[in-house]
Amino acid sequence: MIQKSDLMALRERVQQLDRPVLSLYADVNPARDPNAQAVHIRVKNTLKAADGVSDAVAQKVLQAFQGRTQGHARVVFASPERVESIDLDLDFVDDAGRDRVTMQLGEPYFTPLLAAIDEHPPYVVACASRDAVHVFEVFLGQIEKLFSETRETIADEQDDVEPSKDRRPAAVSGVNTTQARSPSTASNRGANPHVADRGDASVQLADERIEHSQRLFYLSVGRKLQQLLGERDICHVLLLGPDRSAHLLLSALPGPVAKCVEAVLPPVGAVPTESALLGLVQEKIKEIDRLKKDELVSAIVERGVTGLDDCLRALQQNRLYRIAVPEDLSQRVFMNRHTEEVASTEDEVRASQADGDIVEAELGHVLPRLAEKWGAQLEFVRGDARRRLDEIGGIGGLTRF
Repeated sequence: MIQKSDLMALRERVQQLDRPVLSLYADVNPARDPNAQAVHIRVKNTLKAADGVSDAVAQKVLQAFQGRTQGHARVVFASPERVESIDLDLDFVDDAGRDRVTMQLGEPYFTPLLAAIDEHPPYVVACASRDAVHVFEVFLGQIEKLFSETRETIADEQDDVEPSKDRRPAAVSGVNTTQARSPSTASNRGANPHVADRGDASVQLADERIEHSQRLFYLSVGRKLQQLLGERDICHVLLLGPDRSAHLLLSALPGPVAKCVEAVLPPVGAVPTESALLGLVQEKIKEIDRLKKDELVSAIVERGVTGLDDCLRALQQNRLYRIAVPEDLSQRVFMNRHTEEVASTEDEVRASQADGDIVEAELGHVLPRLAEKWGAQLEFVRGDARRRLDEIGGIGGLTRF
């Protein structure tokens, strides 16, 4: 399974390639196109239509598409000396379901990959029952089981405590059970038709002992989850299980882990299968992401910075910490090679009076680097959030102060 560290390592390797670098995102999902040769031909035709792609690079890229791939999409970065590639279980399609695979030549083009990571962040999924917790990681359309923990039963524990022979049944609808008792019994025991006796007390005591054992077990699992989140740099958690078990686990989690819990969901089976779990979790992740992006755009509309010019200016003044953008950042901008200052017009870059050549670039190339440089989080929006963002200039951000 792909880890965030794998993607960061890939990015580092690609940055070391000689320029120009060919960046290609190709749909290879067999469900959409079962003919592997057709994918090869489509990539070949795309390379032929592109300007500036050398025969050596084109041949290396075509070799990367020989045979059937395992994922839904293949991402390739190629230079004359080397090819780097990765397969993803994601479909690169736009809001209308159209293939949004793209190819660019020049600086490595990471924006579609960054958008995929933003839309499908890594989640830890903990499936809890009374006696076990199964923990998985979900990331970029893949799922992997990380560990399982089982609670040790306590002395003399039973799944079901036999009721006392003397225990009175609960009242049945439509029947007044107090009429079956003598007045002396009713006065001694009160009006409640179900009276706790030694059998009820034994059940209650057994339940309390099991719950105490269960809580200690969940505390141990919580400590292990905290270590796991730190090691894998994950800040999203989903809990699944029967209501009582899932919420008891939530109450036992360390504070930093509890803050990462995005939702508590019903179980998908006593021992969840990875396929069933992945389907449920992916739909929930999409819902959570959509709600968060809607909230982000609403906050930008209310109090944020909007429009390309103002956002670029505020970002480079270190004033923005979250930026909402569409996935297709195709606007042309201008950059000072020496200072790396970016603006929407050449005149604005020249107005800084700094030395250095001014070059034209695509926003999709320079904005991710700018956001990383100034410590801002780049968030890609789709659907209704994208349409609302278009109404306020196509880009917006929230300020630190």
